[in-house]
Amino acid sequence: MKKQKLIITLAVFGMLLGGSLVGCQKKDSNGSSSNPSSSKQPSSSLLPRLTVAAQDNKTQLVLGETVQLSANLDNVAVTGVSWTSSNEAVATVSASGLVSSVGLGTTSIKAVKDGFRDGTIAITVVRPAPTATLHFEDADHYSADGRWEASGRGPGATPIYEKATASDGTCVAYFGAGDSETLKFSSSAAVKAELVVTMGNNSDFSDLSTVEVVKFNDETISMEGVAFVSGSDGSGNYPFIDVSLGEVDLVNGENTLRFEFLASAPYLDDLKIYAKGATTITLIPAPVRESVQVQETTLSVEQGKTVQINCDTAGVTYTSSNEEVATVDENGLVTGVAKGTTTIVVAKEEMLPVSVTINVTDPIVAGEIKVEAESGSGEGITFRTPSTSGASGQIVDAFPQGATLTITFEADSAALMAMEMISRGNRGTSFTDVNLETDVEIKVNDVKVNATGVVSGQYFNTYPLGDVSVKAGVNTITVEALVLGPGIDFFRFLPK
Repeated sequence: MKKQKLIITLAVFGMLLGGSLVGCQKKDSNGSSSNPSSSKQPSSSLLPRLTVAAQDNKTQLVLGETVQLSANLDNVAVTGVSWTSSNEAVATVSASGLVSSVGLGTTSIKAVKDGFRDGTIAITVVRPAPTATLHFEDADHYSADGRWEASGRGPGATPIYEKATASDGTCVAYFGAGDSETLKFSSSAAVKAELVVTMGNNSDFSDLSTVEVVKFNDETISMEGVAFVSGSDGSGNYPFIDVSLGEVDLVNGENTLRFEFLASAPYLDDLKIYAKGATTITLIPAPVRESVQVQETTLSVEQGKTVQINCDTAGVTYTSSNEEVATVDENGLVTGVAKGTTTIVVAKEEMLPVSVTINVTDPIVAGEIKVEAESGSGEGITFRTPSTSGASGQIVDAFPQGATLTITFEADSAALMAMEMISRGNRGTSFTDVNLETDVEIKVNDVKVNATGVVSGQYFNTYPLGDVSVKAGVNTITVEALVLGPGIDFFRFLPK
């Protein structure tokens, strides 16, 4: 009995062993047995990596260029490779590895083959050198409010701003509603071209169509959704950015790019023209325009009164920027409506406009005695005519140290009155501030006026001098410059 049990145990062990051995073998097509572990693929980390190279190491392509790629292992070419581009909007790649650039940017080209790890190479596509670069300083400028008339630089009194980081270090800036820029050039052939404008500003513009209308050869270029992002650091420093206007058809001859501004907009620096065919681009300079000529660019008028703009240019038009402050007729006669400041634009077609600042003051009250500076005299004092504040006669323009201005006037009766001086800074080589307490001594009938404050700036303003006693008959005002005296147009006495 024991012997039989031993035999059964050995048989079972043999069956288990035999099954295990049989399970580790595999017969081939010829009936032979083989071990499957002998054909197992190696780990991917152990596969050799393909190296991708560009012909002549050219990994930056100009738009439209091609380059041949090769896949290599230990400097030996590997054939049968499949090629793909991560961004076919930038560059495509053929089955043979020929890369064709189709758009601006960077893409990754990948080489794939069984038994190898993938190889990649970065290809960057850039614009070619422009056929021509034109400066907007050479454009024909128009400012709706005439604020550029005094710059005197470049065609049409260019409003040059020396802030650009582009080619020439300057740009055309500070646009507002109604302004325009017109840049003209000639092309020697009718070809397609991409227009790219270098712009700069310290603010972002998410949709340029809201601030400007762009036309090429009178056809509107859509700016819908075209954004300008300044990249400002918050301290007034910002880059100038290339903004594409898209592709246009150049004509053989004169071509015109025009910006019409609806509001404040990015500054303009350069127009870069990328022609799609052979052509020669030549700038057509803007005409140098003369400015409308007026005798005074700052005038004052009392509310309810009038003042005349004296213009030496015939055939001009006059426009008030705020008729709630002052109106103007077709002859340049300004009427003060309400206290405040506005501008009158004096314009003529084909000429640069000029703006005249109008300061409207409070009306003269009944019983006021107004004394013009033309009644005064004083050695070393410079008088100027006509008055920049709107009075009919002279003003004290330069009032040197030690000089004394004397003015006489008559009053019907004695009264205590509030005295005011309509004045500005001393006009020597520049407009110098005058401290009424330390720089000048003002007296009425030999009684010192205790005036305080500082007279400053080039524009005439009203400065209260305090209360004074006016006597019946002849009265005398003396103004002595202890350091420098102010520019004076007139004195005003208001009843208390």
